[in-house]
Amino acid sequence: MPDLLEGLGPGFIKMGQLASTRRDLLSDEARTALARLRDNCQPLPEPYVRAIMTGVGDGRVAEPLRPLGFGSIAGVYLARSDARPPLAVKVRRPGVSERLLCDTGNARKLARAVGRIPRLRALPLREMVDFLATAAEMQADLAAEQRHLCELRRTLAHLRVRIPQPLPEAGTSDRLIMEYLPAFATPTARVGDRTASAGDGTARSMASAAPGMASAAASATSAALGTANVAAGTANAATGTVYAVKLLEAVFTMIFRSGFVHLDLHDGNFAWDPDGTLNIVDAGFAVQLRHRTRRQFSEFFIGLSFGNGRRSAEAILRSAIRLPETLDREAFIAEISELILSHRRLPARDFRVAAFTSELFAIQRRHGVFISSDFAAPVLALLTIEEQVREWAPDLDFQVVAQAIIIGSIALIPCGPE
Repeated sequence: MPDLLEGLGPGFIKMGQLASTRRDLLSDEARTALARLRDNCQPLPEPYVRAIMTGVGDGRVAEPLRPLGFGSIAGVYLARSDARPPLAVKVRRPGVSERLLCDTGNARKLARAVGRIPRLRALPLREMVDFLATAAEMQADLAAEQRHLCELRRTLAHLRVRIPQPLPEAGTSDRLIMEYLPAFATPTARVGDRTASAGDGTARSMASAAPGMASAAASATSAALGTANVAAGTANAATGTVYAVKLLEAVFTMIFRSGFVHLDLHDGNFAWDPDGTLNIVDAGFAVQLRHRTRRQFSEFFIGLSFGNGRRSAEAILRSAIRLPETLDREAFIAEISELILSHRRLPARDFRVAAFTSELFAIQRRHGVFISSDFAAPVLALLTIEEQVREWAPDLDFQVVAQAIIIGSIALIPCGPE
């Protein structure tokens, strides 16, 4: 299956990466196979890479080239220079922009075809697919990813999160040069997983943005393995909860405080320093939410976490693309309230984002009410991390983690024109 997806193109690789995070849908064997797509896709042609890397650092590329990971869009290499610390260089695959445009074009065609099905005609399927496809297409523009990294650094500056610092003066649309984060050099096991192999880890790749394979920075690897129980896969439940909370705080800060959301936080794109500092890379697949979307999603989530179904329902109605003239408003609010009360304050082990979203859409479809396509972004961000959070901290009430961030952020969201 991984080989098939890789042959079909970058869009299919991205779907395989997301599927590899779904412990609720796939067997361990299937997920392990798909996990290869995060950082171990086909290497880039070496002559092409050397041409792109000309002028990096002191102008002399290390011999031999040291690859750190190969993702759907690019490969990442370690560049050493006597004049400065090591750098991570992300090199775009030749021809990937055209292949990605082909994939997203096919996705749009499929959405149009599915949208003709009578039961689905009222769904904003085309809008949602177009929204996510546009964000996916941006991954091939490494100059855009450079800007995304800068925005992500600003967004998470108040948290204990490391984002690689890009070097704008040396970057192009074909290459992204940035700070090397040693955390991604450690071939560690997952947090709290005592049986995972050393090569199957939370932080083993820089698949699309920074280092992530065992070959890089042996000294950093040794130090990390020697000082961090979490990195060695021996974390207890309390440590797992701490790490889950840190990851959730970062994601909720993106969604509710800044609206700039990383949509690709599978466990190849984050890692931990020995002192517990969260490292995040690969900001190519990211979006900026509109103020209105951020406010309405905040209102919806506050209603969920406090069991106020009417508040959540009113947020949906305010964000709806269109409302039918025959809408029974109170009946809609009653159904949403029932859904909210059944999911309020559920621990991570029992809350399923996909199932909850499916029920939510079913209610909307019955009443002809559909939310903005922008809502797909925060849902996708939560879908990507929920299985990891569930593994680390099954008893965690993630809705409580979000409450303080939302309450501290919602008053700061501009209310005027976008």
